[in-house]
Parts: sequence; structure tokens; C-alpha cells
Amino acid sequence: MDRPDGRGGDHGRPAVGARPVAAERSRGRAARPAGARAGRSADPAGDRGRECGRDLGIHRAHGRRQPRPALRGARRRQGGHLQAGRGLPLRLRPRPADRADRRSRHVPDRRRAGRVRAAGAAVAARGGARRRAAAGRPEARPQGQAGVRDGRGPSAGFGRRPAPAEPDLSAHAVRGASLPADVRPAARRPVARHEPDRRRPVRQEDPIPGVVVRPLLALVALLALSPVPAAAAATTPTCGEPYRIDRTLPDGARWTMCWEMRNIEGLTLTQVAYTPKNGRAVGVLRSASLAQIQVPYDSGEPRYEDIGALGAAAIPLRAQDCPGGERPDQYVCVTTRPRGHAYFKDEPYASAQGDDLVVFSAFQVGWYTYLAEWAFGDTGTITPRVGATGSLADFTTTPAYGWPIGVGRHHFEESHSHNIFWRLDFDIDGRSGDRVEQYDFSGSGTTRRTMRRTALTRETAAVYRPMRWWRVVDYGVRNADGHAVSWEIDNSGSAQYRGPASERFTHADLYVTNYRACERLASENPTPRCADSVDKYVNGEVVRDPVVWVNVDFHHVVRDEDHDPMPTHWQGFHITPRDVTSTNPYR
Repeated sequence: MDRPDGRGGDHGRPAVGARPVAAERSRGRAARPAGARAGRSADPAGDRGRECGRDLGIHRAHGRRQPRPALRGARRRQGGHLQAGRGLPLRLRPRPADRADRRSRHVPDRRRAGRVRAAGAAVAARGGARRRAAAGRPEARPQGQAGVRDGRGPSAGFGRRPAPAEPDLSAHAVRGASLPADVRPAARRPVARHEPDRRRPVRQEDPIPGVVVRPLLALVALLALSPVPAAAAATTPTCGEPYRIDRTLPDGARWTMCWEMRNIEGLTLTQVAYTPKNGRAVGVLRSASLAQIQVPYDSGEPRYEDIGALGAAAIPLRAQDCPGGERPDQYVCVTTRPRGHAYFKDEPYASAQGDDLVVFSAFQVGWYTYLAEWAFGDTGTITPRVGATGSLADFTTTPAYGWPIGVGRHHFEESHSHNIFWRLDFDIDGRSGDRVEQYDFSGSGTTRRTMRRTALTRETAAVYRPMRWWRVVDYGVRNADGHAVSWEIDNSGSAQYRGPASERFTHADLYVTNYRACERLASENPTPRCADSVDKYVNGEVVRDPVVWVNVDFHHVVRDEDHDPMPTHWQGFHITPRDVTSTNPYR
């Protein structure tokens, strides 16, 4: 969003947990050719440990962002006057008096970021303690550590842990201690070379929490002997409380899933499955999350990427923020919301009301507050969307780039875009046969419309056009009518922003790539083994395990009604079931 000092935060205030982009790029990526896709190294356990260490919050320069060169000088506006505070260092800029109290809101977030760094140091100390214990040397006793605030979820254990008063670091205790799930290295196994077209990489983003090898093998053996259908086993969430969501809506439809609060992406949903009324469970998504929020201003600068350490910016929710719902964690709300008429007809009369299961979190990024929401309907429809609210940034401009706010025509608030990306890893019914197809209808200006289907068998950057949509289908999963089960993607509400050549990731509305755990963000991707933006992920590779990246843009031309607190404006898209049931899901 709107940050005057560089990436990772915006809107006149530093974002919590912002990472220095220049440092990230210089570390491990300088020697990689542009657009190159790095493979897995010969030491997957070591790679995983390094990546997990980054996701635990060990962005070692949190709070020390490097401003873009273009922003270091003063921005000049009308009459050649220096805009108040625009060329000053961030901490010296003047702030409106009525917003000064907002400063204190970031103090807890900075403390939480410090606790994340302390947790990373504790993990390193534990490794040193093990080595000293093995060598028979005396152990150093730390004074305790704060609980980890980021990285909550199935891949990070359960909730906060209290600081131990006197940790036991004896040799026996150290050898018997277990590492946190999000930094536990994977089992080491030989890898000859990276063959993306022949094998699916190990999923490093969603490990099962608190699992060790022997109990896992025992569980697998029990499941193999039990008379549980394969489809039911594939759609049963493996997470425990409080990260498991299992809700039955008023009409009888059911949704199950797991949630996580990841340091990079923020709220992430995994193992999403839908059970229609009187039907069987069908797996839909392996994982779903935000992948970037780019905010370029109409005058050409500044230009921000607001996602990089979103989990550290989560806002605690109060009871009034989650009406009629539950808060399994103070940063997540799970509730049910009426949707309106599900259907209505006459002769014979029939009518029903629909409901949605809603999961959302709130994040403070600079002046803006983002509401990341996922709505799961009783018909199987999924509606991901983001609401932008909070406060406008105090950026002023000329009439060419803004709209007059307040009395007269003296203060022109600058227009800007919100370009939001979502990352969707589909796994229909837990199988590996997912495909992505594009549908177009030709015949504009005539009386006929002809449908054309295009199978996207290779990695693709697709552009939305009128009467075009996409679906993810698995021809191995059929409904009672024998039709292949699929989910349709409609992002027709996008403003279709297109940036300069340096921002080619904005030049498409939907991307299809092969699954890779290190491809996490649509731009400013932090993992060094992969390219840094989604347009570079696309290289014509045959798609074996598709991941869909959806781009929806909104051009915000400010109005008087946007005065503080700014009303929420929403942008998102729809994922609609196609042939999941053979009849009306309400019947």
C-alpha cells in the first residue's frame, strides 16, 4: 500500500515486519539468469531447513528497510514547493495530530517481531546445546525466551508457549527435545537431479504438525486396515485444534479445512473440502493464500508491494469484529453469514435462503487496514476477497493525478491501484489428475455464440477477455451423471492494470504454473531458489500439478466519502462448482 519509504510497508508509516528487498535479492540470486527456475539441491533437508528458518521470521533486518533511490529525494508538487515531510527521513516526517495516537498500535507489533527474532536465536542456541552435549561440554543456561507470535498454524505447532523459568539443558534433555515443526528438517534422501516434468516436489509449505516417523507409520497402517473410503481419507483434515475448521451450514452443506498464520503470506487455508447436502466430501484446495498486494500510484511513484511479512501485521480481533462467530485465535474469525436468496421461483413456488462460512483476518499495513476474507457457500462457491479500509495516506498531488478532498480545490489526494494476487493450489478429491482449461465464446455481433475449449497443458500467462473463463477439472472424478468434477474461476471484475516492462507480472490476469514450494509470492518472492515474480515462473514447462495465480485489480480514485475512517472497498473473484453435484445442491 502507500509507503513513502520503500517496500514492505506503506501509507506514511513503516509496515511491521518489512523486509529489505535489496538485501533479499543480493542473497543467493545474483548469479541466477533472469527467468531461470532453480531446481532442488542435492541436500533437500538442508534446503528445507534454510527455507523454514526464513519463514519462522528470521528476516534479519526487520524494520530496516532500504528506501528506493527514486524516493530518497524530495517529491516536488505544485509551485515547486517541497511537500511537507516528503523528502525527510520517515521518523522525522510530520504527522496529522488526529492520527498521532495510531503510533502506539505498532508498538506491540514491533515487540512481536522482536520475539520472532528471539525465537530464531533460541532455535540456533538449541542446536549449539545439542552439539555441546554430544561433546560432553557443560551447557550454557539461557534466561528463557518469549513465545513465537508469527508462523502460527499446523506447520508451526499450537499457539504461544510460555517462557520457561529454568530450561533443562542437560545432555539427556537436549538429545530428547524436539524441534518446532516449522524448522524440523525433512528426512535426508538422495536426489540425482531436478526433474520437474517427472516428479512432484516435496510440499515444504504445509507439514503435518507434531508428527514423528514412528507414530505416522502406525497411523498409516491403521488407516490401511480400517474400512474408510479413500475419498473420505483424502478430505479429512490432518490438523488439530484450534487450527481445524469443521462447520455444517444451515442447509446441511459442510466445509472442512485447516488455517495457518504464515509469516510471509498471512492467513493461509489448507486441506479445503466441501460436502454437499446429502452428498459425499470432495477435496477442493490443497492450499490457498494471498500472494501479493501491489500499490502503484498514478504519478509513477511510489510503487509498493505490501506482502512480504504479512503475518507480523495481523491485528487482534475483538468480539464485535466477529459477530456470532468464533475466534480460534485472536487473529482469526470463523463465522456464518446469510447470503440472501439461494433460489426463488413461482408455479410451483419454491424459495430458499443461502449462507456462507466466512474466515477472515485483519492486517495493518501503513495507513491501510486490509481484511483478508474467504467465504465458502452452501452451494460450493468460494469467494476470496480483500477489503481495504483504515485511513487514506497523506499524499497530495496535482489535478492530473488526483481528486480534490476537503473544502475547495486545494488538496488533491493521489489516485492509485490495488493489484491483488491469490495463489490457489487445487487438489480435486485429493488426486493428482487436475488440469486447467480455458473457455472462449466467439460470434460477437452475430446471432450465434460458439464455444471453444483450450487445454492449458503448459505453464501459461492468460489475459481475461469478455466471455472468457477458466476451470480446474479432474476427469478421474465424476458426479452421478458421469460428468467430470471441476471448479470455474471468474475474475471478470478486474480493472486489468498493466504496469511497465519492469512489472511484467501485472501483464496477465491468470497464471498457471507447476507446483513448487519456493514459488510463494507473485512478486518480490523471498525464496532464493526460485525466480522473484510469477511471470518468470512461466517458462513453457508441461503442467503436471497446476497452481493457479489469480490477479484482480482495483483503481482507487479517492472521494470525499473516504475521509477517516475510510469505508471498506472490496475486490475479489468467484470459484464456482461445475458438475460437482448432479442436481440443485439444495434439493
